[in-house]
Amino acid sequence: MGCSLCKGAAGRRDKRSSQSSTGAVLSSIVNHLSHHDKPKYNVRETKKARYDRDACGVKTLNQYVYQKKLGVGSFGKVSLYLNNENNQLYAVKSMKKKILMKRRFGVHNGRTHWDDVMREISIMKRLDHPNVIKVFEIINDPNDTKIHIVMEYAENGPLFKGEDTDSYVRSIDDDTMKNYFAQMVKGLQYVHSRGVIHRDIKPENILASNGVIKIADFGVSYQLCNRSIDFNSDHNNGDEDSEQLKKSVGSPAFLPPELCATDHDHITGPPIDIWALGITLFFLYFGRIPFTGDTEAILYDNVRTQDLTFPAPADELLEDLLKKLLQKNPDLRITLDSVAQHPWDKVEREMEEERDIEERKDCLRPIMERLHRRLIYFR
Repeated sequence: MGCSLCKGAAGRRDKRSSQSSTGAVLSSIVNHLSHHDKPKYNVRETKKARYDRDACGVKTLNQYVYQKKLGVGSFGKVSLYLNNENNQLYAVKSMKKKILMKRRFGVHNGRTHWDDVMREISIMKRLDHPNVIKVFEIINDPNDTKIHIVMEYAENGPLFKGEDTDSYVRSIDDDTMKNYFAQMVKGLQYVHSRGVIHRDIKPENILASNGVIKIADFGVSYQLCNRSIDFNSDHNNGDEDSEQLKKSVGSPAFLPPELCATDHDHITGPPIDIWALGITLFFLYFGRIPFTGDTEAILYDNVRTQDLTFPAPADELLEDLLKKLLQKNPDLRITLDSVAQHPWDKVEREMEEERDIEERKDCLRPIMERLHRRLIYFR
């Protein structure tokens, strides 16, 4: 338990304690209280990719030893690698540059998938939260045909692994689901606080690792140019941020009504993710999507016009929360701050908060002990 900053503070041996100032220790406490809110690690940029095989004939990429394939995508694959330097497992996304460099026209205005990958990397570098997947290293050799993104590995994988939503079988009990949801909210609150709109929240992009939820896949996310933008203002429609958010990216079944309309007159940032969070919770609980359609056009029409119904009886508090998450008017849709106070998952949320408090106490204890020793010395 505890964070690297505090471990470092506890581990240093101060041989010149008589010369150290108490103010410096107080300063370290102040720094600690805020350091959880900003990235505290540097993403390694590696310009050389070395491919080889170890003594057992297993493929290696620099210091990483191949373990197994985790998944395959349109532009490459994700593999599990063991880092020989620290004996830790990492998920490595390897993509072919040639495919990424192909230009796309129409609504994409000639942008390439390479542009999207660079944006994804830029966004992930800004994020550092227990409930968000971290990126640790970018391996981009100018002489290599691939680019590799080394990320945190969530060993339990996504909450939903299937291609067909009809194949989902609920395996999460109510208490665990409440705990998972509370963590999703915390992670998404942090993402929004960094000026990022995810735009593709869905069960496949929510990973689990030993009970810890991780929001993943920022491939279609958008970093707002103006982090202080008023998301609920009627006066954003002409700026770059609003124009970017008007694009219907993400998974169709998780798009909000405002993005299913033919004319996106009033687009706001966080409500897009909040709607998708509601669809995700609905799916994880009931095992189905609330709005469906045989074609994308019918699906979009149903999202905009159909009333929300529940396929089976549920807790009244859960139904209340889902109705607020899936409010069709984005101006009336519940905010994440209000979601974080909703009574449905209150008990699990309070338990999670208690764990956070205990962790912070563990982190602060070594610093407070140092301060106590200094105060005794200066008496």
